[in-house]
Amino acid sequence: MPTMTAFSPMTRRAMPAAAIALAALLGGCDFNVTNPGPLLDEDLNNASAIPALVNGMGGDLSNAIGNYLTRGSLAALELVHSGNFAAERRFAAGTIGPEDVNGDWARMHTARYVAEAGLVRMKTVLGTGFETNANTPRAYLYAGFANRFLGENVCNAVYDGGPALPSSSHFVRAESLFTRALTISRALNNTALTNAALAGRAQVYADQGKWTEAAADAALVPTTFRHNAVFSLNTTRENMDLAAQTITRREVTVWNTVWVADRDPRVLYDTVKTGTTITMAQDRATNFFAQRGFKAPRDEAPFDIEATLRALESLRAAGKIRHIGIANETAWGLSRFLHLAAAQQLPRVVSIQNPYNLLNRGFDSALAEIAWREQCGLLAYAPLAGGLLSGKYADGSAGAEARLHQHARHYRQFSSPAAHAASARYVDIARAAGLAPAAMALAFVASKPYVTSVIIGATTAAQLASNLRAALLKLPRDVLRAIDAVHEEIPNPCP
Repeated sequence: MPTMTAFSPMTRRAMPAAAIALAALLGGCDFNVTNPGPLLDEDLNNASAIPALVNGMGGDLSNAIGNYLTRGSLAALELVHSGNFAAERRFAAGTIGPEDVNGDWARMHTARYVAEAGLVRMKTVLGTGFETNANTPRAYLYAGFANRFLGENVCNAVYDGGPALPSSSHFVRAESLFTRALTISRALNNTALTNAALAGRAQVYADQGKWTEAAADAALVPTTFRHNAVFSLNTTRENMDLAAQTITRREVTVWNTVWVADRDPRVLYDTVKTGTTITMAQDRATNFFAQRGFKAPRDEAPFDIEATLRALESLRAAGKIRHIGIANETAWGLSRFLHLAAAQQLPRVVSIQNPYNLLNRGFDSALAEIAWREQCGLLAYAPLAGGLLSGKYADGSAGAEARLHQHARHYRQFSSPAAHAASARYVDIARAAGLAPAAMALAFVASKPYVTSVIIGATTAAQLASNLRAALLKLPRDVLRAIDAVHEEIPNPCP
């Protein structure tokens, strides 16, 4: 959220002679800064640019792996979906559409192409120094790992617009790349890269059924060896999605997977089942986005609401929290939380954070009455349906950085013809009434008696100011009637 900082005037004080001299010296300098724009391709044809070029190879590979791990683990049944992503919840049944993984395919091939094309450039730039440059074995490693990653996760291999080939061709390619990395790293006496090359080649040997060669390479790698891909929270590109979906969001769990019986020491979270006793589980699975109505789960992680409330009570008693709320919950779930709190004298839920907007008024069907009668306020999120109700997607003013463009896979419910048809009608109603479409959408949500707060987000200060003004807006009756007419015709296109 944007913040503003006010700086008070500096107090006047004597300026040292040295500072005066420096100011005079700098007075003749031009401090105007010009953005040079995108880096030119030929700028990389320089030996001093090689370390950055190779770092970029590693960055692209980490980006591909970090974004894919969650979906790949779900498809391989190493993780179970426990949250509200529509596509990922279907992976266990083998339902994986192209739109779910096209981005992964692109990132994997970007990592491969950047590394392989970078090696060609390095040979040209470094000339006779290519074989002895410390970055060369690293580049070969990144190219090898990128091909191994593709071979293990795609059905066909396609190189730079060529014909479809068996995915095993990636393993053949990776074997050659790892061998070159091994030869050069040994010549440079780089033990870490030597071990990484051996480990990578052992894996692709195994992938090709060359078990004798795989065992020979693997035997040369110390069991304590690790070759790390470094991730961070600095930028989206550096963030590992699996960490976000497990530690932060709890969208996936190891419950009922092979890792429960044979614990994976790399997994920091756990669900242990001994006989009929469950000692830990993830969040309760509830209706996920784009789902209409209740679907009985075939198999779900158990969730003890009473135990959850008792844990929260201990936090309240310790002074760490004051009140509790729930999110993405159903009418049954809210009722159970309220019932157990009253029956066991446990903390009472005071808020529920669920989606609510002109395109998704599902909260009205059952939860609204409970929330109003029980004084459990709705903290409505997605009040603008990802920005669709602002009208910026219809008029083309939404840039490439807009949410529905950046995260289309997670917001497919906002891309249906019905969603766009309804949002266009709502935008027309607002403009005909002389209102900003976003302001009308926010004011509608805020007008509900069971809504405690409307959760908004803004990219710019101007957007924030416009959104805040909606808090003072009371919609006329004719506008509300027009809104209800559209809702009757196109009800809840974005559940």
